[in-house]
Amino acid sequence: MDKNTNQAPQYVQTDVIRSLSSRQKWVYNYLKNFCKKGDWISPTQVGKEYGKSVLGRDDCHSATGSPILKELLSSSLVERNTKGHYRLLL
Repeated sequence: MDKNTNQAPQYVQTDVIRSLSSRQKWVYNYLKNFCKKGDWISPTQVGKEYGKSVLGRDDCHSATGSPILKELLSSSLVERNTKGHYRLLL
């Protein structure tokens, strides 16, 4: 871990990103490309966007986004706050 940023070195994160499932990569790229750095996002918003873009459905919510975000959390690519919102660590 880098003492100054509290993040793993870039090469470790790159290996983790390569090992993600397609749905995890979609959410990772969504967070990377559509959220401002440091912004927190709810699992509901992620679920809605994933549902519209990938599944072609308008009825998705946190039950869709939450499991994927928890998987990214266990890979140390996102962090979670006390409100249950997530943000990208890179």
